[in-house]
Amino acid sequence: MLTSDIEIINKKGLHARAASKLVQLATR
Repeated sequence: MLTSDIEIINKKGLHARAASKLVQLATR
């Protein structure tokens, strides 16, 4: 699920750093 969300975020053009922060928050 997380990987698919990241792919969608990347398609929207967000920065990789922002995506990594979202991952860190989600993994908590």
